[in-house]
Amino acid sequence: SQTITASSLGSTIRGFGISISGGKDLDRNSYPDVVIGSSVSNHIVLLRSRPVVIMTGSLIAGSSSVTLKNDTCLVPGFSQPLPCFNITLSVSGRISGQMRTNKLVVNVSVSLDTDKLAPAKRLFVMPSQQTVYNPLL
Repeated sequence: SQTITASSLGSTIRGFGISISGGKDLDRNSYPDVVIGSSVSNHIVLLRSRPVVIMTGSLIAGSSSVTLKNDTCLVPGFSQPLPCFNITLSVSGRISGQMRTNKLVVNVSVSLDTDKLAPAKRLFVMPSQQTVYNPLL
């Protein structure tokens, strides 16, 4: 839910919410819009509806701990194998209503090494050989 106050819309609006009308698509985007009246200041406010995308995500580590003696990853630029572990990042979305585009861009950032004062990165992400495309998103 969302709370909309008169002060968030303008400093001259008084008597906000005395009348409310909805259910009509005034801007022709296939969503019902809402008009709210402010009787004291003689204003109306048009709140236009739009599609909403609800995103969920999860990050799953391949194990609960990393064994530093398990040197199994060959990394370009390093002469010896390094310890490694797998993580799986999953992002999904549900669109309410109809989108005007069939493309949705989602940017995801994963921070592994939070010690910004460390002289060298302790963790880094290697590119995966697996790409998963979900056309339902």
